[in-house]
Amino acid sequence: MFDMIINSSLATQAQMTTNINKSLLKISTGSKNSDISKFNNNLVEIQTYNKSMQHSLKNTNQAIAFNQLMYNDLREQQNILNQIHSKLILLNNGALSQNEGDALGSQIQDLAEKIDYIANEGKYGDTYYLQENATSNNASDTRFFQLGKTPQDFNETISVRSNTTGYNLEAGLKNNAPTSQTAANQLTSVESALETISNSISQVHNNISILQDFANEFQEKIIANNAIIANIDNVDYAYEQEQYTNFKNIHQASLFSMKKANALQSSILRLLDPQLN
Repeated sequence: MFDMIINSSLATQAQMTTNINKSLLKISTGSKNSDISKFNNNLVEIQTYNKSMQHSLKNTNQAIAFNQLMYNDLREQQNILNQIHSKLILLNNGALSQNEGDALGSQIQDLAEKIDYIANEGKYGDTYYLQENATSNNASDTRFFQLGKTPQDFNETISVRSNTTGYNLEAGLKNNAPTSQTAANQLTSVESALETISNSISQVHNNISILQDFANEFQEKIIANNAIIANIDNVDYAYEQEQYTNFKNIHQASLFSMKKANALQSSILRLLDPQLN
């Protein structure tokens, strides 16, 4: 009889220990994540937070795409400016015949038109990024990409006027083919344009790097949050806390029952065998 009581208490104790550990595991799930722990493991709030992270990642990727297109077109314009620069040096040497000089001047003029063609076509969605729009060669507007909840959590694109007007090349290269007499002045303008576009390319490249760091951070958080959400498995934490308390009470009762059974067994044995007293 006493063995049955003790064994039953031991079994109850072992089961309650297992149940307590399971409840504690569910209650503590997600507490190691600094971003999610502030929600006290409320699944709906955590899922809402994770959706905001996904939205931030989407906006960041859009900002990267915008800047990447801008970077590619600026690099293409830079390449054209380098070609113009090389041809102007030849034209400025004065060693070409009239026909050769005219042909080279015409080539330079064609290249200058390509710079403006790229500026007219360069856009992300409906937003132009090398100039104001297709009909205005003024500087492009800056664009803001919201990366977080607060007004301060945004990324701003740069404003450029990457066309022959902005680089002071329209009159001397695009509208009029350069000659050996005007080549020297146009070389100065092209070198200034190359310096300006190089700075713009550097700024856009740096912005892309910053955005990629943000994207990687958001991606890591989303992966971690998804794992935590999967582990939470729609836990009712009020219920689990109540279960934990109940299991703990039963566990303590089983310990008391086993102690009482041991004491009772010892008392009976002493009555049966006086030598035990």
